[in-house]
Amino acid sequence: MTKEEKLERKYVIPLRKEWRKVPMYKRSRKAINAIREFVMKHMKVRDVRIGKYLNLFVWEHGTKNPPHKVEVNCVRENAIGYVELLGYEIITEKPKKKEDKKKLTKEEKEDKKEQEIKREETKEAIENIPVSKAAKAGKVKFERKENAVKTKEEGVIGRTSKK
Repeated sequence: MTKEEKLERKYVIPLRKEWRKVPMYKRSRKAINAIREFVMKHMKVRDVRIGKYLNLFVWEHGTKNPPHKVEVNCVRENAIGYVELLGYEIITEKPKKKEDKKKLTKEEKEDKKEQEIKREETKEAIENIPVSKAAKAGKVKFERKENAVKTKEEGVIGRTSKK
């Protein structure tokens, strides 16, 4: 068998007899492993890739209630087995990441730098705002100047004046 040849088959994989062997909270995980083992055995491959829609179908009703059997389409290509739910296309290649990032002009780069500088300045300004000890401790959410606590020397403590 050459590298370019594809072997394509359809199977009905019985899952119930496998997931009945494990506790309820591990059933869907065991079903996925059973699919993997079945494909390894029947397609004679060591590396098995389970498709997105097959995985969603198995996990659809949660971990405790997987399906009893699954109809799948299997493809063997370059010693890798690909499995997908019957009726869906098998994707054998991963989608490529976007490598073409937008090239910024000099003006756009300068604008970006200016925005970063403004953000840093506002952060510094917020950090340098004087805050009372009570506000730092989290006892007071905000403090207005007219309601500020004055010292005993001025004769006023809190909002009411006591002499």
